[in-house]
Amino acid sequence: MIKTVSNRDNKKSAAIKLSVLSTIVGVGPYLLRHFDLFPANGTEMLLYALLIHGVLQVGLIVATTSLMTSMTADVVEVGLHHSGYQNEGIITASITFVLKAGTAGGLAISGAFLGLIGFPTAPDQSNLTPEIISGLGYNYALLTMVVYVLSIIALFFYRIDKQQFENLVQNTSRAAS
Repeated sequence: MIKTVSNRDNKKSAAIKLSVLSTIVGVGPYLLRHFDLFPANGTEMLLYALLIHGVLQVGLIVATTSLMTSMTADVVEVGLHHSGYQNEGIITASITFVLKAGTAGGLAISGAFLGLIGFPTAPDQSNLTPEIISGLGYNYALLTMVVYVLSIIALFFYRIDKQQFENLVQNTSRAAS
């Protein structure tokens, strides 16, 4: 699937399209539930709907991550061509730092959202009202959309297209011969 999408489009365009699709799939159940278009709790259809959603979401995450990892390798190649230095270590360290910072930020934001909706400190069946549960869903959907939109905005700064990369590979192979 990834090869088909990235061959038809350039990687940037394919990553943006996959990210938009991931956003829709990610928040889909919450939006559908809001409009009473998702199977009711306790029904067999809910199990199937969540199973299909989970498979689609994981598949899109794997496809998008694979494509973006390929894009990162392209950045390393372009950097090598322009500077003569391979910077994959610094790029990998930067990615790891962003992932760790994102985890820490995500925990802080999650705590803020729980406080915002009045989530009880000792939750049980008696104090988890429908409003609190809806608040969790809305906040999750909102946060998911914000994170995906920010990542899509970041993708617009990726400047390597298919033709540019193919020219780079040809120049590198000529220089090596």
